[in-house]
Amino acid sequence: WIIFKDIDANDIKPMLGKSTMASWPVLDADLNPAQMREQLMAKPPPRPETPSIVMVDACFEVRGVGTVVLGKLESGPVAVHDELEAVPGKMKTGVRSIQVQDEDIQKAELGSRVGLGLKGTSADAIKRGSYLVTPGAMGGFESGKMEVGVSPLVKEGLEPNCELFFSYGLQFISVKLDNKETIKAGTGATPGSGGVLVGFKLLTAAAAPAGRRVLLVRTNKKPRVIGYGVLKSA
Repeated sequence: WIIFKDIDANDIKPMLGKSTMASWPVLDADLNPAQMREQLMAKPPPRPETPSIVMVDACFEVRGVGTVVLGKLESGPVAVHDELEAVPGKMKTGVRSIQVQDEDIQKAELGSRVGLGLKGTSADAIKRGSYLVTPGAMGGFESGKMEVGVSPLVKEGLEPNCELFFSYGLQFISVKLDNKETIKAGTGATPGSGGVLVGFKLLTAAAAPAGRRVLLVRTNKKPRVIGYGVLKSA
C-alpha cells in the first residue's frame, strides 16, 4: 500500500507512474490502528510447504554451546535435528538447538529471527550473507544469465560490458555483465515489460534461488540502485 500524509498525491504520482508502485492501492493516512489492522488481516500471508532457508547475519562460537548462527528464516520452518547445508558451497550441518526472542524452542516458523546452535561445523566456515538451507533448496554460483531491467532514472542506461555490484540479501559482490549493447533506461521498468537477457560473472560465489530478483548497484554516482536482474540460470 501507499499512504500519503502531509504530501500532495498529485506531486508524487508522476514519479510512481514510472515504477511498479503505480499499481499499488492508496490508503487514507487518517486510518486508525484498528482500521489498519483490518486492512492487514484481510490479506494473510500464504503458508505453503517450502524448504527451510535461513539468511545468515552472524556466526560465532559460544563457550559450552558451540557454533551459533543468527539470522532470519526466509522460507519454511526449521526444527531441532534438521539437516541443513550452507551455501554458497555445500557444507552439511545440523540444528542442535533453536532460540527465538531468547527462548529455547523446538521449531521456528517463517519470518522468525532465529539463533541456531549448529553441529558439525565451525564459525569460520559460515560467512555473513550466506544461507543455511534444506539440502538442494538453493545453489551457489559465480556466473550465469539474468534478465536485466534498468531504472528510468538512469538516463544513460547501462553501457556494454559494464561492471556493477550484485546485491541480494546481505550479499554485495562485484559483477560484470556481458551485454554487447547499451541497455536503455526504463527497460523492463513497467509491469509486463521484459528485461534483456545477458550473461554475468561474479568476483566471488553467491547464493540465491533461480527466478529471484536481485539488485544491480553502482557506487560511483547516483542513483546507486540502477536496476535489477532476474536469475535465469547459474
